[in-house]
Amino acid sequence: VGQGFSTIFLSVNHLSDEIESHFADGCRWGAAIEYLREDQRLGTAGPLSLLPERPRQPIIVMNGDILTSLDFRGLLAFHEESGATVTMCVRPHEFCVPFGVVDFKDNLVSSITEKPTYTYHINAGIYVLNPEVLDALAAVTYLDMPDLLNAQVALGKKVAAYPVEGYWVDVGRVSELEQANADFRFVFA
Repeated sequence: VGQGFSTIFLSVNHLSDEIESHFADGCRWGAAIEYLREDQRLGTAGPLSLLPERPRQPIIVMNGDILTSLDFRGLLAFHEESGATVTMCVRPHEFCVPFGVVDFKDNLVSSITEKPTYTYHINAGIYVLNPEVLDALAAVTYLDMPDLLNAQVALGKKVAAYPVEGYWVDVGRVSELEQANADFRFVFA
C-alpha cells in the first residue's frame, strides 16, 4: 500500500478463516483486498486462474511468506524497460561446503579447494507477469511458478532476472520468522 498499490488478491486455502479475519477487506491499510479461495491446493501459480478477470497491466505475484523492503516501483520499471514477459526476483545465496572439494579425472587429482563457498542466485518468490502469461493457465489446476516460468522460457519468451537488494527473508521456518520479528522495527520503522 505504501508503494501505491490499492488492489490486492490473496490466495487462501490452509488457515483461510484466520487470514481473512485478520486482513478483512483491507480498508484499514487503505487497500481493497479480495480473496482467491482454493478448494484444493493449486501451487504458487495455479491460483492466478481464479482471478475474476484478466488484468490489463503487468501484475506482481509474491509468495505469502516473504518479508522484504523491495522497491516494487523500481521492479515494475525494470520489468517494463526490459521488455520481458516475466520478471523473476533473485537473491544471492552462499553455500559453504564444510569439507575440501576435490576435482579429479581418471583418478588423477587436478585440484583441492578447502571449504569453498559458492554463490548461487535463488528464486526470491516475487514475480512480475504480463497479462498474456495468464492465458497459459488452465482453470483450477495445480501449477508452481518455476514450472510456469520454465514453460515461458521454452516458448521463447523473455524471462528477466531482477536482483533483490535490501532486506529479504523467507519466514517459512520458525528461525527465520523469529529473526524477521526481531528485525522488523529496525528495517520497517
